[in-house]
Amino acid sequence: MGQFSKAIGPSGLGCPNILAKHRDGAFVCSRVKSIEVGNRTNYQLVSRPFTFSTGRCFHDQQVVMGLLYPHLVAVFFDSSGDLLKKEERMLSFQAQRVVDSGAFRVSEKGFQEKMVKELTHWQKMIGFAECRISVKPFFFHDERIGIEDMPFHLREVIEHPDLIEDGDPFGLASEIKRWTREGDYVFWWCEDYYIDKKCQKEFDANLGDHDRNDHGEA
Repeated sequence: MGQFSKAIGPSGLGCPNILAKHRDGAFVCSRVKSIEVGNRTNYQLVSRPFTFSTGRCFHDQQVVMGLLYPHLVAVFFDSSGDLLKKEERMLSFQAQRVVDSGAFRVSEKGFQEKMVKELTHWQKMIGFAECRISVKPFFFHDERIGIEDMPFHLREVIEHPDLIEDGDPFGLASEIKRWTREGDYVFWWCEDYYIDKKCQKEFDANLGDHDRNDHGEA
């Protein structure tokens, strides 16, 4: 099973270059030529425990599915990795709300057990078998689900080079070159995760991790 790490940087920002709106409100991404990574057209994804699951299902389709509270969400692709559709199912129960904050306790054991039970039931209905999948670029902006070649803060520097301070004290130029050379990418499932090109290595790009939880949980 591959590993992921949370990425820092502004959240809620999708693919920078939109060509066309796909069915179900998704966007198919066209990468900026200056940050295109080799000739890659497909990206590998593997399950991340308690976050999302990847696998194959009936009709030789590929799928990534998991919790985006208050829904369970599944994104389906054909065997070549082309986006097919997105489906949502409302949970039959609610998470407890944190007093005075409006956040939901989605990481509590009792909630997780109920959520996994409903997710597993759905997986059985579609013939889900967990495995690594290979998909083409896509992005659902409303849910922040999708793939990007590079974190937002690096794309922003490429589009606005004047943002680099004199002497480049944060090493942004070298970091852009590293991403381009090594072929790493970002997968969004409400939060953003840095993934190495083989979908095997956990890393933080020497930038550290953040502690936010997009379900509103501290």
